[in-house]
Amino acid sequence: SRDIAWENRDADLALPYLACQMVRVGKTDPALAGGAAVHRGYVIVTVVTQQGKFTTEATDISAEVEALFTKGLRLSITGGTVVITKPAETLTGYQDKSDYRLPVRIDYRAE
Repeated sequence: SRDIAWENRDADLALPYLACQMVRVGKTDPALAGGAAVHRGYVIVTVVTQQGKFTTEATDISAEVEALFTKGLRLSITGGTVVITKPAETLTGYQDKSDYRLPVRIDYRAE
């Protein structure tokens, strides 16, 4: 279990923690009459650890996040389903002030 900083919420969490941000990419509706909207996007789950140390801790945590969101995973939500559309992918890490951040991208489709 890890502490999570959700987007647009104040968080003063001890390291390491996860920071989540939703990125909405597009919306379509294949039904002429409407009512069948499909939303596409991705979630960036950023592993936040202490700067100035080896990246092993961040890399291990990012692997845990990747393992949770496998391609084809279906998650029930209010009003529909979220489908993970490709394997989660750890991106390039970077330093931010006093933290080291390692983002994991999780692509989804909500129906």
